[in-house]
Amino acid sequence: MNLRMATKFLIIGSAYTLFYKAVFAIFPFITNNILVSKLLSLLWIMATITIILFAYYFPKEVFPLNKRIKISLQLVILFTCLIILLQLPFGQSLVPGMHKNVIFEFIRFLNSISMFVFWISFYKILSHNNSLQLSLKLVIWTASFGLFLELIQFYYYINFLFTGSESIPFAPLQYFAAIIFVLSYCAVINFLLKFRKVEDYSELLLK
Repeated sequence: MNLRMATKFLIIGSAYTLFYKAVFAIFPFITNNILVSKLLSLLWIMATITIILFAYYFPKEVFPLNKRIKISLQLVILFTCLIILLQLPFGQSLVPGMHKNVIFEFIRFLNSISMFVFWISFYKILSHNNSLQLSLKLVIWTASFGLFLELIQFYYYINFLFTGSESIPFAPLQYFAAIIFVLSYCAVINFLLKFRKVEDYSELLLK
């Protein structure tokens, strides 16, 4: 296993996550089929593990990296592991009901922040006129919108937890969130496809 292979797995994992979310959004009744639902969820967990692989191998092959990038990747690994744990039967039994959703969304938000810090920090140390700059800039822009929407979603969970009143985000916001989700994953996949073609990682960084 190396970074190139981990990148390939992350591309596949990101593409599957898009498919996974689309299936449950378009065919919500699929949750009624326990076997299919569990199979899709198991594949989602496997797809999520690819994030850990990429975050683990990246600092091993792309260097020198600053401390901020290394710490952000370590946090990505930590938070991604927690996200997976909360989706397993054992993890779900640790936290009851609505509290589990709040904790899950909070950890997911922290993970998104860690990933966002990584994208920005990596962009800053890329060599000038690098072919990855534009694609990485798209990742950063879509990720920033995604972070804002995740913060709003977390607010709704907190509001429900403390007030008991379930408020539904207005329709345009839900549509916008869906569009940003798709665009952000497409931007990441586009970047990863270009990143995987890099022959010498040392040429990526500023000297």
